[in-house]
Amino acid sequence: MLAHGLPFPLKEDGGTLMHQCLELNDACGSVGVGAGYHYNVEAFYSHQDAEMKPDFMLYDSSNRLVLVAEVKATRNEDLEWAAKLRRNLTVHGTLPDAQFFLLVLPEHVYLWKDAPSAQQVNPNFVIDTKQLLKPYLAKFNGDTSHLSESGLELAVRSWLNDITSRSLRKNASADENKLLKESGLADRVQQGSLVYGDSL
Repeated sequence: MLAHGLPFPLKEDGGTLMHQCLELNDACGSVGVGAGYHYNVEAFYSHQDAEMKPDFMLYDSSNRLVLVAEVKATRNEDLEWAAKLRRNLTVHGTLPDAQFFLLVLPEHVYLWKDAPSAQQVNPNFVIDTKQLLKPYLAKFNGDTSHLSESGLELAVRSWLNDITSRSLRKNASADENKLLKESGLADRVQQGSLVYGDSL
């Protein structure tokens, strides 16, 4: 993925950076992807290639798909934006079916469980990204505010690898334990495997 969080380059057109095949249309729900960047959620995913792959996929010990995860570098987005993004990713068929969907943004991590693909629904769990990934961002003191998307993906990859190979961390926050334990995700992926986008 490119630095602005989209899998294609954006071009400058009359002062607005946008992809040539998309139109800005607030009625369809345009979404900001950083200072000066905007794209239309509905149009973007309706034009996407069927070969688009998720950033991460977690499988259980029997090689059954349990979780699909996406990492985006977009900042200052709210719960409604996250719910709309998940809905559009699933309804346009760009993501495989899985019991769990994880969306990681610089400020928050959102986890859905058994969410209907055609509906815009809020996540079951929300956790602070800095709190969750702090052990994996030691040299940044857990700070994700200036982290690139590729850097955020590396931290998420390490965390997902860890939850397939260990029980809950003794020093994990209450929110992380709640997300992993109460959701049932930790049990589902124990001794499982992680596949990430560049290896799909």
